[in-house]
Amino acid sequence: MRYDFVPPPKRQPLVWPNGKRLAVQVTLNLEYWDMLKDTDSPYYAGGPAVIPDPIAGRILDVP
Repeated sequence: MRYDFVPPPKRQPLVWPNGKRLAVQVTLNLEYWDMLKDTDSPYYAGGPAVIPDPIAGRILDVP
């Protein structure tokens, strides 16, 4: 679908179904990281070759 661009000051008010005033969206974010890496090249261009793996207890937890 394509919609014509309308500048924000000229847009019509957003109206939800049944006159509701609040919309809720639940999003689940799942990520996967390799535990072992076959090469020393960076994960992404310019990035570190190894992503640090902090284990709980090794990091000082102070406010």
